[in-house]
Amino acid sequence: MECHEGEAAYNRELVVEHVRLGFAGIMGKTNYPQEAAIIAGYHHEYYGDPGGYGVYRTYYDQYKKTNQVMSHGCCISYDLQSVLEYKVKAYFPAKILEIVDVFDSLTDPNRKYKKAMTTEEALAMMQEEFVIKHPKIDIILFDMFSHFVMESPTSWQAITSNEIIKESYKESGIYQAKKEPSPSKPKL
Repeated sequence: MECHEGEAAYNRELVVEHVRLGFAGIMGKTNYPQEAAIIAGYHHEYYGDPGGYGVYRTYYDQYKKTNQVMSHGCCISYDLQSVLEYKVKAYFPAKILEIVDVFDSLTDPNRKYKKAMTTEEALAMMQEEFVIKHPKIDIILFDMFSHFVMESPTSWQAITSNEIIKESYKESGIYQAKKEPSPSKPKL
């Protein structure tokens, strides 16, 4: 992820750009469904906070210029057509990814610029910063996510453990461990 966040420190411009790059990259692939691009492009919109940076805001602002008498019928939908017609503010799968993405960012031990938080610390921080102080993530979805993570911590740790994933891939033959180059043999 350091290609998006910077190797030495958090870089907001690079973080913001990952949403646009993901959206454009997926839209440019003919073998991915449109839903995949919308999920990638809309997963940092943030309902009640102007700090959101998904592509929805750009398109929505353009749409409002030609459709000034319009309003959202509801906050969130799983129906992609409602999202594309700006009848709702958020796409359900993108709101799920938004929560998982933030949680992953906070608990990832591979981030070079900060120490990983524990599950409890990350959930508490998300509650305080992303629900209470700055309403960014969906409160109901966050509550469900928190209960899922806390009620099944061993399952969650297994899912997020790179070593367990690598081990299962090795067993299936999908993952190939990086082979160390063999020392060169002297020519005779």
